[in-house]
Amino acid sequence: MKSPFEELKVDRSLVCGFFAVFARFEYAMKATRYCRGDRHGIAVPDWNSLTKDLGDPIAEHFNDTPNELIDYLLFEPPEVQMFIDGSPKFEAMPLDGANRGAQAIDAAKRVRNNYFMEGSTRRIPPQNAMQS
Repeated sequence: MKSPFEELKVDRSLVCGFFAVFARFEYAMKATRYCRGDRHGIAVPDWNSLTKDLGDPIAEHFNDTPNELIDYLLFEPPEVQMFIDGSPKFEAMPLDGANRGAQAIDAAKRVRNNYFMEGSTRRIPPQNAMQS
């Protein structure tokens, strides 16, 4: 079987690091009050509560501290894979959230959701932004 890293346009160590940090973050969410049950009773991160509680503080931080990667994610938001005419297709959709912080959280989730799917690496952020 071919390695899932073969066709990525980003360094493998950055991808592994991103997924490791994201997995730990979701674990921490579920270990605290940012956990809910899905329709089957399975524990999942409660992104809506996190965005509600932390969207404003994140927005304030990034308003005071410009960040090239956050700016990239907000101005070039990752697409969403939709089910259209019987097959999955990537579509541009506005980011959810009332401010930059909430939108950054939505963009980060989209990156995680899309990373290994076809088409998800069409727009690669500047390399120096990815190492911020």
